[in-house]
Amino acid sequence: MGTTKQNLFIFLLICQVLALGFFCTRNNVLKKELTALAVTRRNFSVKKEEVKSFAFIKVPKTGSSTMYTILSRFALDRKLDIITPDRHSYLDLDSPEAKGKTWEIGPKNHSKGDVVMHHAIYKNYLYEKYLKKGYKLIVSVREPVAWFKSAVHHYGNAVGHKTAEQMVFDAHAFHHNRIMFHNRQIHYLGFKNPYGSFNMSEVKDFIAKMINRIDIIILNEQYDASLLIMMKKFGWKYSDIFYSKMRLVNTFQHPFSDKAAKKLLLKEYNLKDKIYYDEMNKTWWAQPELKEESFWDEVAYFTALNKRVMSNECPGILKNKHPIILPVTQYHGSLNITFIMCKRILSEWGGLMDCVISYVFKQGDQC
Repeated sequence: MGTTKQNLFIFLLICQVLALGFFCTRNNVLKKELTALAVTRRNFSVKKEEVKSFAFIKVPKTGSSTMYTILSRFALDRKLDIITPDRHSYLDLDSPEAKGKTWEIGPKNHSKGDVVMHHAIYKNYLYEKYLKKGYKLIVSVREPVAWFKSAVHHYGNAVGHKTAEQMVFDAHAFHHNRIMFHNRQIHYLGFKNPYGSFNMSEVKDFIAKMINRIDIIILNEQYDASLLIMMKKFGWKYSDIFYSKMRLVNTFQHPFSDKAAKKLLLKEYNLKDKIYYDEMNKTWWAQPELKEESFWDEVAYFTALNKRVMSNECPGILKNKHPIILPVTQYHGSLNITFIMCKRILSEWGGLMDCVISYVFKQGDQC
């Protein structure tokens, strides 16, 4: 009899444990469902007005060509007025006499543009002069050692195909080619003395001023997360930020020692860029969006969806010439994926630049 009671007690205890486990599991599932519902409501209940005026500081080797494809596609889709040179060259807004000849604003308003996204040194007074009031400033940035290795690889012909390590330890070669390698990231933001003597307070004051002005930081190491933050702040859609994967170059095929990295970041070399990157990186990670419980889940979702659109949906659309509609999810409403969208997404940035030039200089003619 004692054994029977003991078995009954054990049986009831097991039932309680199983019931508790089921309750906890169901509670966790319910919690996730409620969180997803809250995210969906937040995403769709507040409709932000689209940001349609922006300047992108196109810094080489920071993922800037990919950003150009995203932003130019947005500008063409909305038929915005763009500031652009007439060829694949740097945009020199300092030459007003060249306006209408080598660079132009258009196709509608020829005095004030909505958008600039070309290689150009940022000068606030010129951007205020030629862009419509209230434009947002977007800047891409990359860890300076990775940036340098990529830049040396990119400009290989100009430096006799030296490796990044050889460039660092060849002071003459480095400084002879300083226009390509010496504190280039901070230089594109308009720092007036990227090559001169090092003044810590001057550098820090400039960086603090610029960080206070910048609206969107595109952190190369967190590319998709940066795009999502921009999308949310600008009131854009997922389909506005789809992109064809950045062209990845193996910049690690040659060794780059710790000794070389330390020398690269000395004040005689690229310490200014390091200080600039460190402050931009710290500012990026302090953004409130990163603290939202579902943010990194959404980043993973966007990365997977973008890959799917690039590898499956767009090739099919370009082949069949029929658009598709992606259904509503907790992160976005329905998304219309069209032929022209896919054609532009899968274009190289140079092809889109030709399209932008034609659009501006030929009064609205689009590719």
